[in-house]
Amino acid sequence: MVRTLLQSGSPMRCRRARKRASLLCRGPINKGNTTMMPCHRYWKRGVAAHCSKMSVNEVKIKTSAVAFQVRGTGPPSSRTFAIGNEDHTLGNCLRHVLVQNAKVGFAGYSVPHPAEPIVHIRVQANEPTTAVEALREACDTLNKQCEMVLAKLEERLPEVREDKIQVEKKLSTMAEEEQAYDEMDGDEDE
Repeated sequence: MVRTLLQSGSPMRCRRARKRASLLCRGPINKGNTTMMPCHRYWKRGVAAHCSKMSVNEVKIKTSAVAFQVRGTGPPSSRTFAIGNEDHTLGNCLRHVLVQNAKVGFAGYSVPHPAEPIVHIRVQANEPTTAVEALREACDTLNKQCEMVLAKLEERLPEVREDKIQVEKKLSTMAEEEQAYDEMDGDEDE
């Protein structure tokens, strides 16, 4: 059935939709002017909405359910921090800054799975410093280092400042579009 749908010029362009359709053994559902496809979380909007936003080679990274979480029991000098929507970039930077701190006995990070946007940072601080204090110091240090590098770069290359302004504008419009998209998605669920 799926093969005949694909050969007949059906709007099933999304690989995920094709796979999902083959698993569900369902074809397109026509409701008025809209053809709806079984396309993972885009079931109500259909493949056309999903494929118009992304190309075949792009990957929609899911957001983490956890923004920030402190894990661990026992002494306050030993904790694991789960930071959502981050990857090796932040994990390795924080680990590097933590290891350079004399108050920290051990620091490491891991990403449980490449498809999950979460990083776990393990901190074991020397007494009387707590792991939370050590991580806070590391975040402040990393922030200061990034600001210093950006300031020196903007000083040397004025076009970097212009690029920064353009990127900030683009990010704000993308955030507004995503918020509107999420509101539209919430309206369709009702």
